[in-house]
Amino acid sequence: MESNNDCSICFFAAAWTPGRSREFVGRRGVAMTGASRHISRIRSRKLVISDPAADTFDAFEHTLLRALAENVPHRIYAKDMQGRFIFANRAVARGMGVSEPAELLGKTDFDFYPLELASEYYRQEQEVLTHGRSLLNHEEHAKYRLLEDEAWLITTKVAVRDANGRIIGLVGINYEVTSQKAAGLALQAAHAQAAEAAVRLQATVARLDLEVQERQRFEQELRHRAMHDTLTGLPNRALLMDRIELAIDFARRRDHSLTLLFLDLDRFKLVNDSLGVCAADRNWDGERLTSNAYV
Repeated sequence: MESNNDCSICFFAAAWTPGRSREFVGRRGVAMTGASRHISRIRSRKLVISDPAADTFDAFEHTLLRALAENVPHRIYAKDMQGRFIFANRAVARGMGVSEPAELLGKTDFDFYPLELASEYYRQEQEVLTHGRSLLNHEEHAKYRLLEDEAWLITTKVAVRDANGRIIGLVGINYEVTSQKAAGLALQAAHAQAAEAAVRLQATVARLDLEVQERQRFEQELRHRAMHDTLTGLPNRALLMDRIELAIDFARRRDHSLTLLFLDLDRFKLVNDSLGVCAADRNWDGERLTSNAYV
């Protein structure tokens, strides 16, 4: 490289060899001979001024990010403006049914998902790529064509911009929550079964309560029939004897006296003999007899 009088810089390609002339033998110093070729025009096309430290850091950062992407259990990928994969880690490859991430490059969701699902993913990503609207923590139910399997994912997709702020693609990360979703669905099913069991139990309790009430009513009716006349509804001889025994026992314990009053219906036999038993029964009115009885 030399500097001209006009302060411009010129580049030469040169080769040098030690001198062999006799006039230099025995003198101090070293004689060199060589040739050079002007390459300023070629060099100007290849000249790149770079910072080695910055290059080293960029390389380290690239290696670090790739190492992180390859070793985290989550699915990390990037796509271009047409929705084609330009990067994917091994978690994405395994989840979509291929052996290596390279098998995803250049392909789209339409190569791995059913048409309806791939179309929905394409619509979501176009919102990100066209308007820069991020898709954050979106739950989706994925079904894979190659695996004939399905999974539940929490998906985040954000736009990637260049130095000028122009969107050039997107990057996405998927957290698989299939096991958690299965546990949640199982818990929901258990709650539903418990609620159904509670409804059945409540219906059973109500039915048993009705049966108990019906049995109590029936038993009460049996007791009433046992102690009352079926025709008039008035207490019969059995109830009379029961109440007399209770009254005697009460009077004995309290040292009281007891009076028993006996009533008879005069000439009622004439009704039976002249009008018949049916007519006589129709004249029995327990309420009238009770209301007209005086002590």
